[in-house]
Amino acid sequence: MLELMFKHGLMDAKLKVLGDLDVDDHHTVEDVGLVLGQAIAKALGKMEGIRRYGSARAPMDEAMA
Repeated sequence: MLELMFKHGLMDAKLKVLGDLDVDDHHTVEDVGLVLGQAIAKALGKMEGIRRYGSARAPMDEAMA
């Protein structure tokens, strides 16, 4: 999912993640998401001039996403 976010967001990224993967990788993935969200929010600052892009729906497998 991160690879797709960076590709479609036209962003380059190189991540190095250390965590307790032997115990549970879910928490490490969750922490990566939190840190990336904080970094993007900080980079955008006050978000002046940024407008919403809209919304879309598409069928994926047996669900509408």
